[in-house]
Amino acid sequence: MPLADALERRLIMFTGKGGVGKTTCSAATALRLADAGRRVLLISSDFQPSLSDILEVDVRGKPTPVLPNLHAVELDERMVLEMWKRRYGDEVYQVVSSFLPVGRE
Repeated sequence: MPLADALERRLIMFTGKGGVGKTTCSAATALRLADAGRRVLLISSDFQPSLSDILEVDVRGKPTPVLPNLHAVELDERMVLEMWKRRYGDEVYQVVSSFLPVGRE
């Protein structure tokens, strides 16, 4: 990817304790940016998913088109754990098993 393209990318994160409106604010921001012509991928990894309900589109498990310029995906706890295991599982196992008697699970 050319440097100029990389500099045009933005990552906006909504964080905070539960129940403060992170998903609502992130969905509203994503909709506004998409409406303004920006390409947006909205990702939620909430333990109590509500993004599909807010967008009125099933976005569970894979990036799904919602509107022009907007794709969204809702990852549940199991999906996130599986992604981490695939990406970092061997390294984590090597470190932890060096000082604890653990299995591969």
